[in-house]
Amino acid sequence: MLIKSILYKMVLRHRTRKLKTVGDNVKIGKNCNLQGNVCCGSDISIGPGAYFVSTHSNIFIHDHVIFGPNVTIYTGDHPTDIIGKHISEITDQDKEPGKYDKDVIIEEGCWIGTRAIILKGVTIGRGSVIGAGAIVTKDVPPYSIYTGIPSVRIRARFSENEIEEHEKLLKKRGALGLSLEK
Repeated sequence: MLIKSILYKMVLRHRTRKLKTVGDNVKIGKNCNLQGNVCCGSDISIGPGAYFVSTHSNIFIHDHVIFGPNVTIYTGDHPTDIIGKHISEITDQDKEPGKYDKDVIIEEGCWIGTRAIILKGVTIGRGSVIGAGAIVTKDVPPYSIYTGIPSVRIRARFSENEIEEHEKLLKKRGALGLSLEK
């Protein structure tokens, strides 16, 4: 049992070393590909097969976030408006800074479902749920449930009163607060 525990810690250390920053209790599943500037808070679970690609921007994942298997996050895309070059010929020098690459922010307490795709410039608000297979192209307000292609709001998780009570209880337990700064 001790050997299994030591082996697990070694594997986890290997998986988290590619992250720009990493908090405590971060679990990364098998076959994940995390590239670039990925910043993780604490108490995060990233399911197997995740593919997070940070180009010139960052991916900020706050505390208490759960990702299902095969979630994809991209902070950039390819320019399609540069005249005189094929897309495959375009280099970083050809790109206008900030136009094709934007941060992705996953605020605390979110659950991102299996095979969801989150694209550049999106902020997933605190406590939100993204359904399996959703493609998120726009910001998601706190405590919302989004699903579909492109994703749309299905409903709120809580009423306004329930949100206040929820956050009050989290604060009382010391489980509410931003873990990462931009």
